[in-house]
Amino acid sequence: MLVPTLGGCVAGFLVRFFQHGGRPHGVADIDQLLYASDLLNRVPVPWRAGDDLTTGLRLMDAGVVDRLPVVADDDSSRAISIAHRAETLKVQGEALKATWRANQGGA
Repeated sequence: MLVPTLGGCVAGFLVRFFQHGGRPHGVADIDQLLYASDLLNRVPVPWRAGDDLTTGLRLMDAGVVDRLPVVADDDSSRAISIAHRAETLKVQGEALKATWRANQGGA
């Protein structure tokens, strides 16, 4: 059993506490320790629409997140999209391949 918490995982050690009867014994009740708010980033870091892909990936790395809100350049309170790490890496890879091909004479 994996329980995501604060950017990491509390791994299989919880399994032994839940094996008999579904409630933990020997530790405090997990329901009293973990809340949905523990999983949230309190201050989401916005990625401005005019920023390059590298900036977005650096923001994701710094915040240890796989998604960022994309905000308008002229109004940071107006979210216009959600950027996903996988899609950002895919687009960046395609751009690098196109640049490499152009530098190789179109080969």
